[in-house]
Amino acid sequence: PPPETTSSTTIQSLLYVLFSIDSNTLQMALQWTVYSIFLCLFHLGEYFSTCIYNPSVTNSDSFMINQSKAYTAAALISWVEFAIRIIFFPQNNSFLLFHVGILLVTLGQTCRTLAMVTCGESFNHYIQRDKKDNHELVTKGIYSILRHPSYFGFY
Repeated sequence: PPPETTSSTTIQSLLYVLFSIDSNTLQMALQWTVYSIFLCLFHLGEYFSTCIYNPSVTNSDSFMINQSKAYTAAALISWVEFAIRIIFFPQNNSFLLFHVGILLVTLGQTCRTLAMVTCGESFNHYIQRDKKDNHELVTKGIYSILRHPSYFGFY
């Protein structure tokens, strides 16, 4: 066939696919995309906050990707739950809950990052059994409001 026919057929097919997607499917795709972006931002934020405010302990573990079996299990279970929801309950979407979720994740990440910044060299991703020489008890900033802002913000 002539090139014009092929390209117009491709464009027609693409437009058909785009306009035949219902609003529930689009909302689910948006939710998964936003989740993926926030997950990437969390791991990048952990790494860069550690690089900037506690460079002496920065290593590949600072990305917090392979942090524990429990974290991996929780992530996998959430992905399976999302897949089940897409397949069996695509109509059960709440635009309000989606926005509340974005607000809560943003609040949590802000608290966690502020905790890391406020602690500086005293922050560590691992539970410390012995006091380091440069460790100090932090009671200023976000620690004056929340006792464990890092845990509070960890989603």
